[in-house]
Amino acid sequence: MRASTRNLLAVITFLFLPIVSGNHANQTGDDAPLPVIKDYGPQARSYTFIFTFQSQGTNIGEWITLFTLCLAPLGVHLIVGVPAPSYLIHRRPKWHERIGHYNPTSIIWRYFSIFDRRLRAKSWNAATMAASNAHFWTERGWDASEAVIESSRAYCTKLPSSTRVAFLSASTVKTAVVTLQGVQAIAGLMRGATGQVDYSLSVALDTIFFPLATFGLLRLPAALWLTEDYAYESHDRPDRSRVPQLTLTRENTFASESEAELVPMSKTQTFSSFNTKELSREDSRELSPLPRQASMAALLTHSTQRSEAFHSAKSWRGILSRLLFFPPVIGFLCISVYYMIPHGGGEYVMTGTTFTMNIYYLSSLSLSNATLLYYSLRPGSSKSSSSTVIPCVNAMWYKIYTVWIFTLMGALLIIASLETRRTPCGQYATFPKKWDLRVCGGHFVRVNATEGPVGVAMRVNGSVQIVEMNGWCEGSAGRGMRFEALNGSTADVVASSSVLLATRPVPT
Repeated sequence: MRASTRNLLAVITFLFLPIVSGNHANQTGDDAPLPVIKDYGPQARSYTFIFTFQSQGTNIGEWITLFTLCLAPLGVHLIVGVPAPSYLIHRRPKWHERIGHYNPTSIIWRYFSIFDRRLRAKSWNAATMAASNAHFWTERGWDASEAVIESSRAYCTKLPSSTRVAFLSASTVKTAVVTLQGVQAIAGLMRGATGQVDYSLSVALDTIFFPLATFGLLRLPAALWLTEDYAYESHDRPDRSRVPQLTLTRENTFASESEAELVPMSKTQTFSSFNTKELSREDSRELSPLPRQASMAALLTHSTQRSEAFHSAKSWRGILSRLLFFPPVIGFLCISVYYMIPHGGGEYVMTGTTFTMNIYYLSSLSLSNATLLYYSLRPGSSKSSSSTVIPCVNAMWYKIYTVWIFTLMGALLIIASLETRRTPCGQYATFPKKWDLRVCGGHFVRVNATEGPVGVAMRVNGSVQIVEMNGWCEGSAGRGMRFEALNGSTADVVASSSVLLATRPVPT
């Protein structure tokens, strides 16, 4: 119990002190012992936090490469996961009313709710798929509930050509991209979790948002029904100087002046402009448009009861969707917890980057799991899985949570930029130079070693000379070796058949 308390206090202390003093001091001198990053044993566990500013040698070309690799997973996740909004009223949402859509929790919820809605649908057509993918901005705020599917039909100007995504489409390409990124990310995380590699050693500016790519795998359950092949009328501010005109609707009746005034005359495209030949007879019958006035009234005061077009979330279909979707989400949280705690005894070393990265993913995944499970397990409420927009998107706490997530992202970006350096083997890392042996592999050399490598043996004029050094080397005899001393000097030896490691024999 006392050991756990000490670990918790160490974590809290590091939140306020980037460089921890005392037993957790940053020892970067040449004589500092090489700490054990993961030492599995019966001893008490402890954390060691280090922060080293070492990015001053990075040139502009490397910075561009690092930031490109860093922001690519984050950008793809946001661009692919957040649809363009459909405005059904004249007033536009403010920035704080839109920021919630860019929270990873909102994107994951959208994937789940579309997958869940498809499994529970009694009848799935092009209009249902279009409305399920859209985010409607109405007088009630953001609305993508089952009830709005029917009331939004009068504003639809383009329907998908099928009830599922075409193989050759932008949505398919996006799914393929995020899936490949996700597979690569989860493979690296699992290799670290199984002990094949130490994942923390590979963390640098170019990989801090790499685990975010795992969220792309959550797109797969709903991939067949995630489309952008739809359009809804986007209402601009009305021009009062225009003379209202009558518009002929599909039922060959004239819309009233108040109806025509809802849409500028440049956008008076009505439901009659659909190419109904592309729709099946059943779709054409189900897509009969509602009168504009009735549709607007429904958007303002529509019932919050569950639509009869879908099975209940308490049905076996709703239960199945949750059993299939949420175990991977919980699994991502378990991986984050795994990387945050020491496994066994000895010191568990974290740089400022790896610690901030763990805090970011642990906090975001914990709150995401709690939020997703809370709303998905409330099937009797209208503010549950009946909406493809997360119900709390406009709640103040959710906005604060979203700002907190992006603040952590910014802090992680700054800390990683300060700590990232290029190692002699070409890999980027945030650990100091004395960790190059672990990052790049090779042999560690110390003059005062009682066994193992103590220096470099060279043949000169028929004799063997031993050059003592403290540092590490990589490569093999006859193929070329690289030596690096702890003071930072490096030397390359090519075709080094005459250069070998001088090794002190093991005492018998």
